[in-house]
Amino acid sequence: MKKVLLSLAMVLLVACAGNRAASENQVPAGQAPAADPSVDSSYYTTQLEVLKKGSIEDAKATDWLKFRKDYLRIRLSQSNHGASSMVTSALSSEMGKSLQEKNYVAAAKSAKELLAVNFTNMYAHYVVTMDTTADSTTIAFHNEVAKGLFESIYNSGRGLSEETALYVISISEEYDFLGFMGFKFERQSLIEKDGHFYDLMEASNGETGESKKYYKIYFDVTDFYGHY
Repeated sequence: MKKVLLSLAMVLLVACAGNRAASENQVPAGQAPAADPSVDSSYYTTQLEVLKKGSIEDAKATDWLKFRKDYLRIRLSQSNHGASSMVTSALSSEMGKSLQEKNYVAAAKSAKELLAVNFTNMYAHYVVTMDTTADSTTIAFHNEVAKGLFESIYNSGRGLSEETALYVISISEEYDFLGFMGFKFERQSLIEKDGHFYDLMEASNGETGESKKYYKIYFDVTDFYGHY
């Protein structure tokens, strides 16, 4: 697997949006439930305030793996974190519908609403960059954030076995990662080993005929398995 930047094929990203929406329940969009006030100040919340300034240098300086892990910790601390999953699912569905209609301004609007709930969503950051009314600074910032989030997954392992599984904080990250890599999702299976849980995602390179190749990629889903 080659490391890639964000020159992504739209058809792959829209396909990933469809797979992701199908994997979760959908409800009308709304506000995400507040985090449990007993949870201490975290890297996610403090760094998020920094990132809201829209500085590319701040995005480059962010520890995205730590940022994602801390977001997951906060989300699971919510007494009704399942509601948050349904909110993000609804917003993702709206975003995907707008993309299919090639209404990129509307898609970016939904993406921004999604990021207000979950700033770790690299796909939503990429969709913001498709807004034809956005300025170059905004596009560059969200492109840098999406790149950082993607690389935090890519660099977390090799993905060739359970022992080298890539670390993810949600099922949607798995689909997004496959799309960013240029893969087409084929099938998924759950593996339990030594008290840990892994998703084995089988994907192809999207080509047809004799040149079509298949890949097996392992994702570590232990930290959120059974929670949502």
